[in-house]
Amino acid sequence: MKQYLKRFAVGLCALWASSTYAGPPMGFKDAAMVMGESSSSTKDWMVNYSFTPSDALGVGYHLWKGDGKVPGMRVEHTGVSYTRLLKRWNTPGSQANIWFGIDVGTVTDSLNFVGTKSGVMPSIQADWETTRLYALAFASTLRIRGGPQYDTFKAQVGFSFFEAEYDEWQPWFVVEVKHMPGMYVKPEVTPFLRVISNSLYIELGANLQGKPRFGLMKVIHF
Repeated sequence: MKQYLKRFAVGLCALWASSTYAGPPMGFKDAAMVMGESSSSTKDWMVNYSFTPSDALGVGYHLWKGDGKVPGMRVEHTGVSYTRLLKRWNTPGSQANIWFGIDVGTVTDSLNFVGTKSGVMPSIQADWETTRLYALAFASTLRIRGGPQYDTFKAQVGFSFFEAEYDEWQPWFVVEVKHMPGMYVKPEVTPFLRVISNSLYIELGANLQGKPRFGLMKVIHF
């Protein structure tokens, strides 16, 4: 029992120190982070640097492909990003966070609906986690100057298979539901395995249509 409590306490301390369990959009002060995911329909990649415990600046690349609602539709957004930790709650057994992000840059599309124009993409994310359970809700909207608007809604829930020390590999099973009303005919459901160790996590899975998905996050200490 004492050993279990010790492992639980170590896990919570690691969780609070780095917040890597839920895949936050930024690391801790004076750390850089590489984070993203790739699938047949989406590519979201970002690099940022946390210059305070609650603020980060970076660059990002985003690609979305329609699944038939608009045949051949492909939208790309490249820009600079700002991330802010709005609120954090720590309890003896869990942590919850609310994050705000905004990405400003250029937008292009394959069907030349907008050509190349400026765009802004604000987002909000809420997450909650313990060393065994995890939940996330995310929403963003890409606003294009003189063009259409693309919204993204995402939710994730997951659990770990067992307790682990901070520097040990810990597998998690996560299910994601994502919807882009302007591009997807219906929401995309993707179960995947996430393995975490220290400040690195890797994700592998496939959506219900069998299309693979890969995710990665790495926090770099300075």
